[in-house]
Amino acid sequence: MKSMRAAALAFAAAGVLASGPAAPSAAEPSGTTGNSISGMKRGMPAHARGDSLGRERPLLSLALHYQAELGLSAEQVKTLRALVDRFGKEASDRMRDIEAAERDLADLLKQEPADFAQIEGKVRAVEKVRADLRLVRIRTIAEGRAALTPEQRARLDQLAAGQGR
Repeated sequence: MKSMRAAALAFAAAGVLASGPAAPSAAEPSGTTGNSISGMKRGMPAHARGDSLGRERPLLSLALHYQAELGLSAEQVKTLRALVDRFGKEASDRMRDIEAAERDLADLLKQEPADFAQIEGKVRAVEKVRADLRLVRIRTIAEGRAALTPEQRARLDQLAAGQGR
């Protein structure tokens, strides 16, 4: 269970950069940010990887992977990498917060009798951090897409759609 939680948290970082349903093959390409998040996503259930509607995919990482096909300039590549790196750092901090809160929740769940007020507060705190992380990811995606030309965005959407098959 702990490894599943860690894997789900790793997905939060991996989901950085996208829109629409995710595909495992659209994972973080190695060499784009200095660490491979795709390895962390393997073995996770589909819902944890983001293979359902409404989950963000690593779209900016996909753009970096297809930088030649998209005709990205050196400045665009630099911008996208900076966004991915910035998000990775922020996601790492928030994931540590989530892990600590989950440990606290586990301790609360062991208590007899259960203190449902404390349990509810801890669950809500964990979900707020997750929601905040998702909003940061969505903002990062928007910033990355804004760095692309309309033609590049359209081509990236086509490439991402092909990854989903």
